[in-house]
Amino acid sequence: MRLQHFIDRLEQFSALHGIAVFRTPLSPWVVGRMDDKQIVLRSGLSKERQLLTLLHELTHFLAHTDAQLDRTVCEYEAEAVEKLVGGQLGLKDPMGLAIDLSEVTDDLLACSVVRVRRVARTLLSAALDS
Repeated sequence: MRLQHFIDRLEQFSALHGIAVFRTPLSPWVVGRMDDKQIVLRSGLSKERQLLTLLHELTHFLAHTDAQLDRTVCEYEAEAVEKLVGGQLGLKDPMGLAIDLSEVTDDLLACSVVRVRRVARTLLSAALDS
């Protein structure tokens, strides 16, 4: 699996959109966060966790910057995009099992599905574009 390639492509995508990505020590329960035009990843994460966290934080940028949505909805959508794109890229869930793409959006609110799929397509394209 080309995890570093996907990370590099998404970091290039981020830069093209004016978003800086960097790594720094964070609290143990925080793997990443979005601060204005910066994505901060906790230093020391595995390549797989870096990629999933980058997908999650980029979803907030692409789908939630201008949206007046409840934080729970935003987190739900970011996690769904993380799973959709991660599954398409062949990543595993935290238990080491393949991500079941048929179940990712089963329980999403109808208004979220369009944003989740749009962002997933955009990030998948960015990760796979050579």
